[in-house]
Amino acid sequence: MRTRFEKITDGRFPSVTFGTFHSCFLEILRRSSPSPIRLIDTGGQNSLIRHIVFTHKDLLTSDPENCIAAAAGSIALIKTRSAETLQADPLYLSSLRFFRSENSVRRIASEYDFFLRENGLIDFEDMILRCRELLESDRSVRERWQERFRYFLVDEFQDISPQQYETVKLLAGDGKRTEGGRNLFVVGDDDQSIYGFRGASPGVLRNFLEDYPDAAVIRLSVNYRCSGPIVRAAGLVIQQNRDRFPKKITAFRGEGEPVKSLCCTDEAEEYGVILERLKRIPEEELKNTAVIFRNHFQAGNFTDFLKFHGFPVTEPGEKPAPEALAVRDVVLSYLRAASGMEGSALGECTRADFYRIMNCPMRYFVRACAGSERVSIDSLCTYYRSNPPMLETIRLLERDFRLLLHLGPPLAVRYIRKTLRAEEGLLEGTSEKVRERIHRAFDALEQKASGFRTQEDFIRFLSGNEDIGKTTPAEDGDSTDSHSVQVLTMHASKGLEFGSVFLPDLNEGILPGRQSITPASVEEERRLFYVAMTRAKNSLYLSYTCGTKANPRRPSRFLRPLGIKD
Repeated sequence: MRTRFEKITDGRFPSVTFGTFHSCFLEILRRSSPSPIRLIDTGGQNSLIRHIVFTHKDLLTSDPENCIAAAAGSIALIKTRSAETLQADPLYLSSLRFFRSENSVRRIASEYDFFLRENGLIDFEDMILRCRELLESDRSVRERWQERFRYFLVDEFQDISPQQYETVKLLAGDGKRTEGGRNLFVVGDDDQSIYGFRGASPGVLRNFLEDYPDAAVIRLSVNYRCSGPIVRAAGLVIQQNRDRFPKKITAFRGEGEPVKSLCCTDEAEEYGVILERLKRIPEEELKNTAVIFRNHFQAGNFTDFLKFHGFPVTEPGEKPAPEALAVRDVVLSYLRAASGMEGSALGECTRADFYRIMNCPMRYFVRACAGSERVSIDSLCTYYRSNPPMLETIRLLERDFRLLLHLGPPLAVRYIRKTLRAEEGLLEGTSEKVRERIHRAFDALEQKASGFRTQEDFIRFLSGNEDIGKTTPAEDGDSTDSHSVQVLTMHASKGLEFGSVFLPDLNEGILPGRQSITPASVEEERRLFYVAMTRAKNSLYLSYTCGTKANPRRPSRFLRPLGIKD
């Protein structure tokens, strides 16, 4: 967005600030606090959580070493999720098994937060929470920043969390400072709110109008992407949601092919039918064709099917996106380095693995410390024997490796991503577009990890699968293979468009998933389906399996408005 703005304005407005919520709010904290804002580093955070966990062994159901990563992940979620979304978060629910009750993990989180506050420290989640508290409690600070930032534009407003929204409201003020009222411009579509697991909700747009009843509403009612039949079909689907603004969307492009539905007996027949239809598409149009699934597991199965039949396929990210490959490589190197600790007081890993992780995030290792093909804790201590701060860094790294050994694959990826701050290391100095790719890649890898029982199996999979890093769809027509169909997930498809789109496996239990048991979660699944449908410009194929008399299957309830019944 910054690049487009500077190009349009020819760089005439250098004072305009662009940034994420975290970067902007951290800057406010640093410039406004009477004492320096100190971010607790990984070592300090791990030490604190470790101390609290070992102090409360009576609250645990496992060895304390096994509970540290679960506690770290839970603390972050408790800070950033509402009570409702927290109870639906699979990572949070998975971590609870390490504690005797939910009150146990909340007690640990409370002690952790108390220590940070008492010692003037903040962590990543606190950047927004503490900024909100500062603006609420200190009128002079609030008014100073309201004067500094008089005009706000928040893009993708439907995706922000309640904490982010409350902080923006404090900055926007009461409208008395400038003529014309509160200068807050938000852009969003409640029908595309699909990140409930991050705390987002479509209700944020309704809350905005309640909070700012004098706001002018500009309704964009023309869809410039999709043909008429696709717009009407998607409209029939999304109209079933109750938590939304009513809309009448029309197609700029007029009429086109009708939306086609395919009913097949089983998955094998469904995949075969889709393959035959793909074969009819001219080669030059394949790059503009997508098969979009609800989850990565389904997308992977279909990709394997196409490869088996020799059909050219661009997997999610088969550009391949270098950022996604970097995520895969960093996670793999951390896991391999940790596995080298098992059964050894010293532990070792390859020099290549160590180079990849030694300063991700920054630990100030120099490449000369890895003097041979195998790098061990002992060799690092020898090199830095006269440098006490680096010896402490090595000790903390060794402890992190040992903690990783005791985690299942999903929690291990989460620990590497958040507690070890590998994601933060990869994000350093990147553009907004690259940052989004890295976020998506970590999300995908966490989900992929849930399909493995042991770290050994997951490491073997990562080591032998070069495609695992391909977690972001190719963009801007720069795919390395211009004659292949793209296979991706519904979440990954947001923001993209294709001439032809196939949406397979539209069955109950898949869409909505079995875990979607509340009205709010079902409506989010329907919004996800709406997003996937509206990726298609010209042709849209909806397919599901009906099973057999002995083993019948039901089409998704989301298809009923289109005339498809059980």
